[in-house]
Amino acid sequence: MNKMTMLYREGMAELRAENEQLNQRIAELEAAQHWIPVSERLPEDLQSIIVFTKDRKTYIIRFLELYGREGFGSLSDIVTHWMPLPVLPESPNNTQTQTIVYGKEREE
Repeated sequence: MNKMTMLYREGMAELRAENEQLNQRIAELEAAQHWIPVSERLPEDLQSIIVFTKDRKTYIIRFLELYGREGFGSLSDIVTHWMPLPVLPESPNNTQTQTIVYGKEREE
């Protein structure tokens, strides 16, 4: 085996290993952002989540574990799936001072 062939094979092996790592990371990210059926499990107490309903609508709510399935509030009878909210982006100065809620500003 000449030197060029050996270098080519080493390079291909490195690329395959890197590709495998990237595929594993993609799978992790996809698993973290999938819809969870309410029949499978319910969210944690006071967790802010996105819910999907029988009429194919989505809402952002805060779940109340104390009430079990009724913790979805007025949507309890129609919620079929939920997922956690994604992680908020970091602000430029690494602090978030305000959140807009239903068009109103409130301090964090």
